[in-house]
Amino acid sequence: FCRVAALTGMRRDEIAWLRVRHISSGIIRVYGTKTKNAKRDVPIHPDLAELFARRAHGKEASAFIFHELPDQKSSARGRGAPISQAFTRMRRNLGVEDKVEGMRQSRIDLHSFRRWFIRKGVEALEQGAKGFTAWTIADVVGHSNEDGPLPMTMGRYPGRAGVEAMRACVEAVRLPQVNAQPPCAPTASGPK
Repeated sequence: FCRVAALTGMRRDEIAWLRVRHISSGIIRVYGTKTKNAKRDVPIHPDLAELFARRAHGKEASAFIFHELPDQKSSARGRGAPISQAFTRMRRNLGVEDKVEGMRQSRIDLHSFRRWFIRKGVEALEQGAKGFTAWTIADVVGHSNEDGPLPMTMGRYPGRAGVEAMRACVEAVRLPQVNAQPPCAPTASGPK
């Protein structure tokens, strides 16, 4: 769930409500849970293709991708609420905290994956990535382009970014690589 959040920029309940029928031909059809801009198609990141294939395998089109999530008693709670709770427990167990004095909650939450995706998209552009623009990032995550700079020119008139631009944006975001060996660990040729 966290990997999907990090590599798509999707909102928690957008992921929680994904059904097998929403995954097709390398695209996630997001029906949105928040605004009209939230309804969109998001290219599947290459690092998620196997995960979606495995989770969809043998299921009916109407089945949830994350079928393990229990039904919620209140629609106000959101289908993905248990994921937020599990994430918070895991974060606390790992000692990951970012509290501002006087605030009750940490600034790190499940939504941080969405902010991280946007930040990594911007960083990719700053480092010379090609094939997409800042407006493409907004299209991928379901933000309005008409609320930003040049609302008519870049929001209303051109419409959404094309699938290839959105794919370039999604693929520019990469998870950090975890080293198999600590940097100070000895190697066959001696200590580093």
